[in-house]
Amino acid sequence: MLAIVTLMFLPRLATAAPDWTVGLQELDLGRMSQGWGSPQVDKSVGGGPLSIGGRKFAHGVGSHAAGEFALDLHGSARRFSAWVGVDDDAQSPGSVTFQVLGDGRLLWESGAMRAGAPAKKVGADLQGVQRLTLRVGDAGDGNGMDHADWAEAKIEGMGLQPKTSPYALDLSKLRPLNLAPKKNWGGKNPAGDHLAANAEYLVRNGKPWIMVSGEMHPARYPSGQWEEQILKMKAGGLNTISAYIFPSMHEEDEGVFTWTDQRDIRRFVELCAKHGMSVFLRVGPFCNGECLNGGLPQYLHDQGVKVRTNDPRYFAYVRKWYQQVGRQMHGLMFKDGGPIVAVQLENEFEIAPFAWGFAGEGGEAHMRVLKRLAIEAGLVAPFYVCTAWGSPVPSGEFLPGQGGYAWIAPGEPTPNYLFNDMHNAKQAKYDTTQYPVANIETGAGFFCYGQYRPTIPPESSEAIATIMTARGGNILGYYMYQGGTHFVGKHGATGTFPNLSYDFQGPLREFGQANVIYDYLKPINYFLSDFGDLLAPMVVALPENPVADNKNVTGLRYGARAHGDSGFLFLNNYQDRVQLPDRHNLQFELKFAHTSLRIPDKGGFDLKQNQCAILPFHLDLNGAHLNYALAQLFTRTQTDDGRTVYVFFVPEGMKGQYVFDTKTLTSLKAKSATVSKAGSRTTVSVQPGTDCLIQVKSKSGKEFEILTLTRRQALRLTRQDIFGRQRLVLSDNVVVASGGKLRVSQIGGAKLGFAVFPAPKTKLIAATGYLAHPGGDGDGVFRRYTIQISKVKPDIRIEGIGSAEVKIKSSPSALDGVNDVFLRVSYLGNEAKLKQDGTLLCDNLFNRTPWEIGLKRFREKLAGAPLVLGVNPPAPIIEIVNNQQVNSGVTNLTAPKGELLVGNYEVTSAPPASVADKGYVASVTVLPEYAVWVHAGK
Repeated sequence: MLAIVTLMFLPRLATAAPDWTVGLQELDLGRMSQGWGSPQVDKSVGGGPLSIGGRKFAHGVGSHAAGEFALDLHGSARRFSAWVGVDDDAQSPGSVTFQVLGDGRLLWESGAMRAGAPAKKVGADLQGVQRLTLRVGDAGDGNGMDHADWAEAKIEGMGLQPKTSPYALDLSKLRPLNLAPKKNWGGKNPAGDHLAANAEYLVRNGKPWIMVSGEMHPARYPSGQWEEQILKMKAGGLNTISAYIFPSMHEEDEGVFTWTDQRDIRRFVELCAKHGMSVFLRVGPFCNGECLNGGLPQYLHDQGVKVRTNDPRYFAYVRKWYQQVGRQMHGLMFKDGGPIVAVQLENEFEIAPFAWGFAGEGGEAHMRVLKRLAIEAGLVAPFYVCTAWGSPVPSGEFLPGQGGYAWIAPGEPTPNYLFNDMHNAKQAKYDTTQYPVANIETGAGFFCYGQYRPTIPPESSEAIATIMTARGGNILGYYMYQGGTHFVGKHGATGTFPNLSYDFQGPLREFGQANVIYDYLKPINYFLSDFGDLLAPMVVALPENPVADNKNVTGLRYGARAHGDSGFLFLNNYQDRVQLPDRHNLQFELKFAHTSLRIPDKGGFDLKQNQCAILPFHLDLNGAHLNYALAQLFTRTQTDDGRTVYVFFVPEGMKGQYVFDTKTLTSLKAKSATVSKAGSRTTVSVQPGTDCLIQVKSKSGKEFEILTLTRRQALRLTRQDIFGRQRLVLSDNVVVASGGKLRVSQIGGAKLGFAVFPAPKTKLIAATGYLAHPGGDGDGVFRRYTIQISKVKPDIRIEGIGSAEVKIKSSPSALDGVNDVFLRVSYLGNEAKLKQDGTLLCDNLFNRTPWEIGLKRFREKLAGAPLVLGVNPPAPIIEIVNNQQVNSGVTNLTAPKGELLVGNYEVTSAPPASVADKGYVASVTVLPEYAVWVHAGK
């Protein structure tokens, strides 16, 4: 019987651990990092056949310095072999080094190898090795043309085969924080609130504070609509509004200043204060902002004043200008209880030549004089800011501002989507380690000009804001957040381009309408505004060889910000003008001083194309220790009985999961989730949605909740002060709040809806329309409300559709009963212009998207002559289509296709003959914007 048992087991022993040989090119190379390009299978990184010193190789991997590739061997490998060297397609000065490491111990190295040198044979014993690391260095002379080949590279072993190691981050030696207070920075207001700063971050009332600002130019937007847009900016998650004040718009003639209507900057700042928004005032005198002469009055040039220099006549002008602004801002500075917390002086000094071709001169001394003159004029602020991309930064005097735009011009992919540490930037002209990283001009969009007609992918806006934060940013400012129209004064238009439109295609468009970018930026805005005190002290941590080539589609872009063992893992799978692939089965290993953490601890997760994510690790939630989450922290609120509710969402493609340290929990209950325990871990796998709620009581006795939404729901979420307290509002419409009331609006549809959490205990009352169920209907933890507004058909008559000129006849009564009326125009041509009696009202450069025109600002003009919409003939343009730049050099005669609209009515026409010569208006859709205010009953 014993012999029989032995015979039965022999076959199993023979097949349990067969010998194997695995070629390096057979493995998943997605985790191979390199300094340029992407790893190539059986080819050099340049795309040619593998060839070293004239010798051809059939198989292997073409790489580029500097980089590495880590594999888990499970202790079952026996030997690694390869031929290595610089590929023959590399030109001078190509030189590399190769290293083979086992569990961190050097097993083999090549020394410096140069182009043309014969291949070197690699042989390394892997007996007992758990992790194999293949490393390519640049031989100490930079990585130009460092085409490194691992030819005929293979691993031999028995048992489990090699597996790519988790993406690694070493957080064991984070740099120390420099928390010494910045001298002469900060201030205190009469209420006792105080601001300060150190080299890492701003401080508000003793806690780290991240300023999240959006740019709006009051003079480029109708003053009667300022408040509505300020409320939208607040609802979008901002805590600050930044604004240029252009001198030439206020002093059109020498010595005559105007501070009324659109130029009433005092009223604008007061409205910001009314709604709890801080203000970052940018007073020039030189502003750029695509304003004629950069905002400097023309008479300075006419009189021969050497502007932007230390010329006494120029400083005399600056003194006059600052004193004018100072009088307008009297009582509105932070020290007086006002909202102005920061003032920027000048802009792009010594690097921004304009039409006159002069960038300025005078260096740091010039900036110091500007600051002295501003203080003398009463512009006393906690923080003084200067742009620092190439400009002088007087040491200790100014907060240096940085920025980045992906779509500023046609060309190659930009570096804005790569990870680095801006706190240790070497290319700056100032010591970056001594200042907080302030990204005051983050380009969420850009305008069309000349032949360049980009359409902005919303993923690019979210990704650039996320990357700016991942790089150490502790101030995030968007330029522009609110689009506008160039101011037209006594002497004509004030823009540097021939068009009136200053629509950046950003979160809020030229006529006030919110677009999809508005939603895409909410996750990062709310996160920074609500958890800035947590993130700001966290420093940047990068992998040993982060992706450095913006065209690299293979390497994963990732990094972290951490303080101690706690932090956030940042992931980005977006690159402008490049299509990155979906990422599958991702896993990370974080190394700390005394321990390590795998995310996830088993298996992996996916990151879809064009997505980015911020995942927490070792986070303290009211005494409960969250090891990690496959979900992104968004915002927080409280229940009626005072428990904190943390709001997370699950990025698209991920399976939501929370892993807690069991010993820090007293109890945990979950809905729309499964809970499992293994060892010291409690894992909650969630199905995100409005009913996905985890209720936790920590060992410290604190109770809290976690609400997990889908990504789509998170994009439609805001937090508002309504109905007696702070609440979350979930709506597919645009929602804002003022005076405890909620306003819901929608362009094109008369049925409005929203959901509220925590739900009000009283019935709601709508100022207009029919509220079907004042007590609301259940929607998970939310209560949902629906309001039906009476449909309105504006009296607008449109003639000439199908031609190059369309007449629009109406009257002010067309706006009765609605907040605004939008005309959505689909046309084919190079440019469209709306005029009245020959006077240009607004314009649009064709970029194959419909042009939306809000009529509210033209209410009075509707009583006059018809509006005339004219289209110029089509012309060749440079486009961005599906994130790809298209420059065909020929005229594209395809008319724009708008989304299906829930409109009032649409006037359309078939394309006429000879469209290439004339251009034409294909359709005009009339879209009323319905809005209703809602308040709580008694």
